[in-house]
Amino acid sequence: MRPFKTGEQVIETGDYLSEMGEQKFYREGETFGVDPATGEETTWIREVEACGPVLRIDLM
Repeated sequence: MRPFKTGEQVIETGDYLSEMGEQKFYREGETFGVDPATGEETTWIREVEACGPVLRIDLM
């Protein structure tokens, strides 16, 4: 999957990693934010496990 820059729209719900390694959960349609570690614009990549995408279940 290609990297995404701050300000781009999220096209797939899931966990993403910033350039500094910070993890953040985004939902489809949201906008990628700045890096939580630096407050600066960053590039985000989708975090995946060897067996496939990381699943997150919201119980509420």
